[in-house]
Amino acid sequence: MSDDVLERVQQVCRDVFEDDDIVLTRSSTAKDIEGFDSLMKITFFVALEEEFGLRFGSAEIADLPDMGAVADLVRAKL
Repeated sequence: MSDDVLERVQQVCRDVFEDDDIVLTRSSTAKDIEGFDSLMKITFFVALEEEFGLRFGSAEIADLPDMGAVADLVRAKL
């Protein structure tokens, strides 16, 4: 993985879901991550906010199709 932002998103995901075996690609979705439900989505995005020093609005994160879009959103806000 050559995308530094996606690598950091992956590490946050590993920490939140307590699973060091999670490997994200740009096309990975919530369905690819065991236990990713609506509550964990909030936990995940709060952890991303802390990692990157950002704030997300609920509308921004409502319809992100995959982790590539998550990384792009983070990158756009940096």
